[in-house]
Amino acid sequence: GVVLGAFLVRSRQASGVGTRAGNQSSTAKAVAERKKALGRKRTSEPKPDARSPRRITNRFGMEFVEIPPGRFLMGAARYKPAPGRFLPEHARVEPDAQPLHIVYITRPFFLGVTEVTGWEVSEVHIAAGKYPRDPRYSKRERAKESAFCIASWNEANQLAKLMSRLDPDYDYRLPTEAEWEYACRGQVDCIDFHRKDVEVVQPRGKYGVFDAVRRAPPNGFGLYDMLRNAGEFCSDWYSRDYYSRSPLANPTGPPTGGAKVARGVRDEGGGWYAAWRRYPVDPGGDSNILLGVRLVLEPKGRVRP
Repeated sequence: GVVLGAFLVRSRQASGVGTRAGNQSSTAKAVAERKKALGRKRTSEPKPDARSPRRITNRFGMEFVEIPPGRFLMGAARYKPAPGRFLPEHARVEPDAQPLHIVYITRPFFLGVTEVTGWEVSEVHIAAGKYPRDPRYSKRERAKESAFCIASWNEANQLAKLMSRLDPDYDYRLPTEAEWEYACRGQVDCIDFHRKDVEVVQPRGKYGVFDAVRRAPPNGFGLYDMLRNAGEFCSDWYSRDYYSRSPLANPTGPPTGGAKVARGVRDEGGGWYAAWRRYPVDPGGDSNILLGVRLVLEPKGRVRP
């Protein structure tokens, strides 16, 4: 508590940021400055990192990379088109992604370098004694592995709990919505972080649903497929107006709700992915959407119940 308080005091003194209510002018100023500097265009150059991030490979063969603490602008700004012109698809911001606001991630966390794959899920089930290892499954086949399709948020959460029970060294959980967006932006300093799926070409994956992981370059944090391939579950309950009342540091979503949050899902129109786009999903499953999962690794005993 003392460390977090000191961090926030220093950060607020440096940025002029106070409470959420008193933060509007700082956010507006930051937005104006970044719009002027970037011309509303994405910059593809990540900020330089003074050190190589720490990496951990767990007993199931999953690789995790350390995401450092920092602050970022979460959500998206509403753009107004010029008279007689229409907004492009990526600039059509839904109300639940507003207002654009500053968020602090105050401690580092380890996030999966890729979405969990079918090979990795089979390793978890083998460790749990659900079935024996198949010696015919070669490393070459693993290299072509696709993101694993998970039917529901409940199933994804149960996978994290099973892994936590089996692993003597680490616990696992789903990332918060703020952690996911911060990691997705990958140190790229821009307001409206998005990209077009130019049919990359996105062939059907091994299971007829998702493509193989690591088919495109990683982002500035070394993460693959944050805005490509499968959408991903987050731990937060969904609320349409949550951004108007969320805390400044480490938001975890409302305490209750009827739907969970999914991120990294391609829009239904022209194939745009956006870091700010949010989707409510039924925790018990939704037949209209297929998702994967990317997990957070933490030392034993730190994961919230």
